[in-house]
Formats: sequence, C-alpha cells, structure tokens
Amino acid sequence: MIMATVSNSTGPSGLNKTPKTQRRYNVIAKGFEAQQQTVAAHTLRIASLEEELARLKRGRKRKAVPNPNKRFMTLGETLAGGEAIPEEQTQNMPAGAESVCSSEPESESEAGSVIEVGWKPYPANPYMAI
Repeated sequence: MIMATVSNSTGPSGLNKTPKTQRRYNVIAKGFEAQQQTVAAHTLRIASLEEELARLKRGRKRKAVPNPNKRFMTLGETLAGGEAIPEEQTQNMPAGAESVCSSEPESESEAGSVIEVGWKPYPANPYMAI
C-alpha cells in the first residue's frame, strides 16, 4: 500500500509567507521559548522545594529523655516549702544521696546548709577492699 505524502503538511504553502508575518512568528516563537525556559526553571524549583518539605516534615521521632535533675528539683521545692517528703520520693533516691529529716522546724538557710550529698569514689582495682 502506497501512501501519498503531502508537501504542505505543516500548513498552507502560499499563506503567511511575507517577511512581516515571518518576523512576527519568529518573535512569538522566541517568546514561547523564553516562557518554556522559565516554566521549566520554576518546575525544577517547585520539585526541589517539595522534596525539601517532605524531608523536613517527616523527621525522625526521637525518644524523650527525662530530666535527671527533676527529682532533686522537686525535693528542693519540698524542702524549701517546709512540707514533708512523700515516701515514694525517698524510695526513688539514689544510693549516695541522704535525706535529712528533723522534728524541729528549721529556717530555709539552715536547711540549705545542712543538706549534703555523700559521694564515695570507686577504687581503681575492684578486687581491693577499702
């Protein structure tokens, strides 16, 4: 089967061939090229921003680390207020810390000067007795 080819498949051959219309078409074609370049640049920018947004939005969930000083802050507030220390707080105290209990009321300055935390250094050799 033989197909006939049309020489003017891009448009009518005799129309719009004047130099004035050809210049207009060239100007319009250059405008479209410039517009396509800006659209391509904006598309790349949008893609990079979407990628950055996805990277920042889906951050790694980190385990919450409790404040180790919170226990001592609550003890300090309790002692400063002159209230009795609840039993559960004294059970959670570390082995080196000592609580100070007194039957007579003390001023805040005396209570602050009496509280001491005992610290015992570990020996260099664990098999040596102190």
